[in-house]
Amino acid sequence: MIETGLLEVRASGSPRQLGLEYGRAVAPLAREVLELRMGWCTKRASRSDVLAKAMTYVPFVEAHAPELLEEVEGLARGAELAFEEALFLQVASELDRASDEGCSAIGSAHPEAGPLVAQNWDTDPGYLGKEVVVRLAPDDRPPLMMFAPAGVIGYIGVNAHGVGHANNTVYLTSREPGLTGYFITRKLLGFATVAEGLDWLRGIPVGSVGSYMLGDASGTIVNIELSGGSFRAIDRPLQAHTNHYLRAPLPADSGAVQSMHMKPDSLDRLGRLEDLLERGDEDEVLLALRDHDGFPRSVCRHEDAGGTVTTASIVIRLARREMLVCTGNPCSNPYQLFSLN
Repeated sequence: MIETGLLEVRASGSPRQLGLEYGRAVAPLAREVLELRMGWCTKRASRSDVLAKAMTYVPFVEAHAPELLEEVEGLARGAELAFEEALFLQVASELDRASDEGCSAIGSAHPEAGPLVAQNWDTDPGYLGKEVVVRLAPDDRPPLMMFAPAGVIGYIGVNAHGVGHANNTVYLTSREPGLTGYFITRKLLGFATVAEGLDWLRGIPVGSVGSYMLGDASGTIVNIELSGGSFRAIDRPLQAHTNHYLRAPLPADSGAVQSMHMKPDSLDRLGRLEDLLERGDEDEVLLALRDHDGFPRSVCRHEDAGGTVTTASIVIRLARREMLVCTGNPCSNPYQLFSLN
């Protein structure tokens, strides 16, 4: 354990070996995350029905990320979980559509300070103490580093090429079958540039809704909004995103029935970030992540904001392959530096 309380995990080798070593290292915490997420899902369905629904995503992983299915198999063995339980950890966000997560994300391609992506992770405070920093060295893909709930194989992170991302929840009940968010975020950390990642994403069916702030060491910053089986990209050197779509969530002629809501403070937080971000250097980004305008439903979100709080704050220095991680509210807790190098 390091001084922040975050468990730091290292694993290397084949996909199954990665999962096995990761699972062994986080076994007790992964079980806690499993039961936390399962508790939300079983408010509306039985445990067996939830696990059966999780298994319906297997064909999409087999088709578009088969190495990650092997990693989940290794994770199940290492953490002493059933395969269905280990898979559930990767698709829980698709099954718990009533969750109330937030998050505020920033992407910046500052020409002097260097490109970065950042976010405040706003979620259930039950996650506190269940997060890990994972360093993976796959045999045939670039090394990578992630901040994630224990047992999740694809989350916020950066790879050895300087490709990194943060993410936001965006609410939409109309979803298409396809590859889901945590598998997508992990696959994106397997590419050398943002452009390569987008080329891959264009060729797969997207089974999630959400938003990813994606960047690389060259200074490319793209926000990806997922819905309707595909994605739309917003390409700007300095941008912010909260919990609503900035582009139309589905094509106007799709005929899909949409049902969407947003956190009531999402528009206010986005406007506040846009007001605060003029240069996009790291100092300005850190100040924005600590901002209390609209308290307690502010960018730095506090306990009496109604269900979710800022349980972590992450800043990724893409060119340096570094990640600053603060557990808890960034207004009152320090950031710890993790370097992939």
